[in-house]
Amino acid sequence: LRSSVKDDTITVEFYGTGIDIIGYKSWSRGQAEVTLDESGAAVVTLVETFDASYDMHYQYPVYSVSGLTPGNHTLKIRVTGERDFLASGNAIDVDAFVVHK
Repeated sequence: LRSSVKDDTITVEFYGTGIDIIGYKSWSRGQAEVTLDESGAAVVTLVETFDASYDMHYQYPVYSVSGLTPGNHTLKIRVTGERDFLASGNAIDVDAFVVHK
């Protein structure tokens, strides 16, 4: 999954105690908003996929949460269209999700 279109979203429903978003970090990537619904309360986190080192990090854990109450959860990723002022782009890349049981 790759997008640089503001407000593009992907929603993942999972059963477990946590989840990792595996993606891509580099000098040409932007920001995403991650919303996790835990027991009816939404927790929103801004995730930065820009890396100023100019290294390219493939299959990198860009977001991780653990210690959730075992059960059904919903994770939503939204492309903000924003980026660090040093970044050359604002795309978000997601390779995989790893669910913690």
